[in-house]
Amino acid sequence: FNSNQTSVKKEDYDKLRTLIELMRDYPTLKLSISAYADAVASSEYNLALSEKRALWIKSHLIRSGISSDRFAVNAYGEAHLVDEDNDALNRRAELKLYK
Repeated sequence: FNSNQTSVKKEDYDKLRTLIELMRDYPTLKLSISAYADAVASSEYNLALSEKRALWIKSHLIRSGISSDRFAVNAYGEAHLVDEDNDALNRRAELKLYK
């Protein structure tokens, strides 16, 4: 994600298309969406921002025909930073498929 943005970067749309195809091919798969933010703003703001990011991904997948009951959404804000010196790495969503 770009700073303070809720939609994925344009270069990540191909990854979402691949995920959509996979979920269409395997209708029993479910998806856990965990979204994060960097630590630039307040903790409260970052938590809300990460929730909006996760919900954007969920909405995108639903618009693509994937049923809403196949998702678990988690927002972590600035918790679990992967690199305190690289904000871009911390602005992320982790997607995990499971049965």
